[in-house]
Amino acid sequence: MLKTRKPGEIQPYKRKNLYPIK
Repeated sequence: MLKTRKPGEIQPYKRKNLYPIK
């Protein structure tokens, strides 16, 4: 899931707090 849930978030993988890839 490298896509962002919000159009404003360009790098979700960097925000592990909001978007945990685990």
